[in-house]
Amino acid sequence: MASTKASSSAFFFFLCSIFFKFFSIFAWNSRNDHDTLIQAYLRAFSSKDGVCLILKSSLKANKDRYIELKINDIMNQESKSRNLKELPAIHVVNATLNIYELVELYKKCDVYVSASHGEGFERPVFEAMAYGMPAIVANWSAPSDFINTSNGYP
Repeated sequence: MASTKASSSAFFFFLCSIFFKFFSIFAWNSRNDHDTLIQAYLRAFSSKDGVCLILKSSLKANKDRYIELKINDIMNQESKSRNLKELPAIHVVNATLNIYELVELYKKCDVYVSASHGEGFERPVFEAMAYGMPAIVANWSAPSDFINTSNGYP
């Protein structure tokens, strides 16, 4: 199941572990197509692949559990075709991070992923690339203005 991790030194220590870390930061809404991102990740990898999808998102007070429950619903759907224990790790960072923690999160991850289909600019993709992180994005909307096959994976 998805686990929820708050901002802590233990979590950042976890980021240094052996996992290859996919990272996405977004507001939890339909435009950002989190369902497609999570489903694609679950179908592409298994628990044996040493990967982790780290999602930085938050909702207003008392609704943060909604994100974890939604991810667990998607994972339960996926587990109909294979054992739940075979699914790769997903971690949700729902805490408010200060700028230093957010920079640390970007630097500790390996690739930025986004399935959004309607951004004005998609600042997190731009920030990730500024830290030297490759980006995998939908070839649509704002990212298509600054991502191409020479600097990312549209």
